[in-house]
Amino acid sequence: MSRARTLALWCPDWPVVAAAQSHAPARGQAPVALIDKGLVSACSAAAREEGVQTGLRVREAQNRCPELVVLAHDEVRDVRVFDAVLRVVEEVVPGVQMLEPGLAAVRAKGASRFYGGEEQAARALVRRVREQLPTLPLADLRVGVADGTYAAQQAARHTTPGQPLEVIPPDGSPDFLGALPIGVLDDRKLVTFLRRVGIDTLGEFAELSPPHVHARFGDAGREAHLLARGAVLPAVAPRTVPPHLTREIDFEPGLDGLEQVAASCAPLAEKFIAALVASNLVCTQLQLRVYATSLAAPPVERVWTHPRHFAPTDIVDRLRWQLAEGLTDVVVRVEVAPLAVDDRGHHARGLWGEGPDERVQHTLTGLQSRLGHLGVLASAVVGGRLLADRRLLRPWGEAMPSHRTNKLDQPWPGRVTGPAPSMVFATPPAVRVLAEDNAPVRITDRGALSATPRWLCQNDHRVAITGWAGPWPIRQRWWSPAQHRRLDRFQVLAADGTAWLLLLEKGRWLAEARYD
Repeated sequence: MSRARTLALWCPDWPVVAAAQSHAPARGQAPVALIDKGLVSACSAAAREEGVQTGLRVREAQNRCPELVVLAHDEVRDVRVFDAVLRVVEEVVPGVQMLEPGLAAVRAKGASRFYGGEEQAARALVRRVREQLPTLPLADLRVGVADGTYAAQQAARHTTPGQPLEVIPPDGSPDFLGALPIGVLDDRKLVTFLRRVGIDTLGEFAELSPPHVHARFGDAGREAHLLARGAVLPAVAPRTVPPHLTREIDFEPGLDGLEQVAASCAPLAEKFIAALVASNLVCTQLQLRVYATSLAAPPVERVWTHPRHFAPTDIVDRLRWQLAEGLTDVVVRVEVAPLAVDDRGHHARGLWGEGPDERVQHTLTGLQSRLGHLGVLASAVVGGRLLADRRLLRPWGEAMPSHRTNKLDQPWPGRVTGPAPSMVFATPPAVRVLAEDNAPVRITDRGALSATPRWLCQNDHRVAITGWAGPWPIRQRWWSPAQHRRLDRFQVLAADGTAWLLLLEKGRWLAEARYD
């Protein structure tokens, strides 16, 4: 078996470390938790000492640690900040592989020869990263050295702050892996099953018959079994270094005029697009960073999305809009960084153009340039109970919520089912629903109507009700006295052929929508 000695560099709690670059509270000793979809996705060591754990809801985490600093988890930021670490590692040892944000691997052979040993190479690498990235809290960096990337990363993960370096001797990876708990495997279903049958370590799993494991768990189980046995030693797969596409411009002295900054950044936008063209790429999402007063101050950042791909004028327009939202001091630097790029060939024009869609996009983009960022809006359907809540308006060019995040598939008790109304009122007009004796129709505490609806009145217009259905109760935010709403929805058919969707709230009737 050939040995591929590998060095793994691991930074525990990397999302928290990455957040410290743009959030001052994360740089200190305060307990920090990053939140994704209402749950704790990462937390600092200080937060764990107070009982905070990943998977907790925000409210439970704050109950355990009242002084907890809560920040949003940004996976794009995790990758972007770790890219700076990878560049420093490549200066020491060429050919780095990012296993995940916060964890990287390099070949140990060349570095150990140059620095006089694997331990010396590991310490030199850690020292260089800390020296080159002083703005990041990298006091806790761990290193593992073993045969293959899997054993090396497990060695790094099983270090401690007091002993941040673990070197597994050559040919010692199978014994090292065999003593690890079965929970280190990534396949949660496999881990759960193995624990149920009494297998608690990788060594016990490795003793199983390979054909039986493959037959029972398929290719994924076979691969996990090979890793547990130390039978495969994955070598480092160096990343292909992407071209450096970020561009910046400095102003000395700083500029304080919006149009002056925008005009001065036109060459920056041209250089940015030229670099993309040279790499045969287009940019569909970018980030603009504006440094005010000094480069030491945190920049004002914003992510911009384009419906097709950015041109130089699009970048200048978005910079102008970003500055218009809050330019309060002199600007000393502007940076533009690509966040999402695509092959230019995928966006090439056809022989006969791209038809009406292209004309629509050019027209709306031109209108937005003249009317401003909020001058042209696009709509999308999102989750909700009330029809007005299900309409989301966003500036043209910004990304709409994905199917995963718009919660369309969640249960929404009380929402309208079947064909949607043709007209939804942004501000529901007040109407009256009367009984046969012209008395207002109410709803009792038990959810029953006080009388049969007979007349629908709006302003001075009165029409007979020929059919109705309901009520369908809607109870929203019952836990919040300030935001709690208690409504009942009805469908009403009028004698003039129109159909209405009505809401009854606190004795008031409102027309939510109309069917034509």
